[in-house]
Amino acid sequence: ERTKEEVVGMQFVEEVVCESDRGSAQVVVAEAMEGSETVGAFMGLVTKQGSSVEMSTDVGPRRRQGEVTGALVLGQRMQSDVAAFKLDVEGKVVGCNKKVVEVLGLEKEEDVVGKEFVGDVVEETGREVAAEAIGKAVGGEAQYGSRTPLMGKDGEVVWIEGDMRQRESPQGEVLGSLVSGSVADGDGDGQGTFIGAFSMPQ
Repeated sequence: ERTKEEVVGMQFVEEVVCESDRGSAQVVVAEAMEGSETVGAFMGLVTKQGSSVEMSTDVGPRRRQGEVTGALVLGQRMQSDVAAFKLDVEGKVVGCNKKVVEVLGLEKEEDVVGKEFVGDVVEETGREVAAEAIGKAVGGEAQYGSRTPLMGKDGEVVWIEGDMRQRESPQGEVLGSLVSGSVADGDGDGQGTFIGAFSMPQ
């Protein structure tokens, strides 16, 4: 792990974010510089050893005396075996992490973005339970230990076990839900670990 002194002065997008995620990271950082906030953006960060750590991040403006002076990135580390879907209030997938691509046998994240999570991603036998659980999560009642069957490649059913929680902006506006979990026969517990924050000048 890098020390604080090693990180200060680095270009966040060009030097800290993994190359494959730099385009999307640049967009949310630029939006933060304009005063907008993005909640639950998935991006990989490069470690000192050159490997990557996947993060779920909140990116927003850094202000001083009411003026935007840069961007602030708060991140929660995602365990390597955790698949995570970011849903809007209508239940559509608006983002996912790389583990989703892997476990569902997709080619890229865009293959699932825009789809109805319950109707298009959840396997038929689990849709009623999943819809009820997501509805509760959006309403603020977090669901823990949920088991959800997902439709994988060539009709294979992939079970994930984890949490469904409300997703909201820093101002308290409900944005939807976050569904995260480990493949049912994995070792993970679906929990992330907070590892820090990044602040960038404008």
